[in-house]
Amino acid sequence: MKKKKITPSILGYGEDSLTLRLLQNWGQRKALSDQLKEDFDITLNQKKTEVFYRPSFGRGYVGEPDFVIFTRNSNSTKWYWIIGESKWDKSNEISKRNELRLGKGQEVVRIDKLRNLLEFWHKYRSSANGEWAAYYQEIGEAFQINKNVRLKDSTLISTVADFLKRADNFFPPGAKVELLALVLVFIPLRHPEVRFAQDSGSGMKLLNIPYAKGSFINIGFIGKKGSK
Repeated sequence: MKKKKITPSILGYGEDSLTLRLLQNWGQRKALSDQLKEDFDITLNQKKTEVFYRPSFGRGYVGEPDFVIFTRNSNSTKWYWIIGESKWDKSNEISKRNELRLGKGQEVVRIDKLRNLLEFWHKYRSSANGEWAAYYQEIGEAFQINKNVRLKDSTLISTVADFLKRADNFFPPGAKVELLALVLVFIPLRHPEVRFAQDSGSGMKLLNIPYAKGSFINIGFIGKKGSK
């Protein structure tokens, strides 16, 4: 009797696994794309986006957003950095009234400072010519890092320089890019929608993403044909 070939899966648990599955799986990402299409005319076309999963900008200085997406609207008249946070129904930041209250650090550190980085990129893009590491002092100012901290040749600067080079390559010259800050809340099917608490979430857009509740989340498969 011929044995059935089993493709081993990568299994995960919690909001990080739900986020990774959504970002790498087009069928999952479409749920986010459909909501963005309705509100902002943004379609996360597979060939017209660049996705960063948990890009580190130095946790102690800037924070680590759960994801960043480079994208544009449907007719390429608007361009975006989408900065995203993820939560799920088991988060202790969601009350029994299904209200989300974010810690102040999440808004200030992860959103405001990355908005500063976007403004810095706009200001120096034409003069930097991709040599972003040379602007370590200006990057430090954008992130409000103490001047006594040594930034030259640091991992933080090399990471940010690589991120900005990728922005150079993705967005056309002269493009005015906007920052869109999202909070994705993963909720079980038929679960009441979560909303921001009245005094939370200023400047951010909350989107509810349904998921099938279970013990582990199937993120993907190991050893797909053509993978290395």
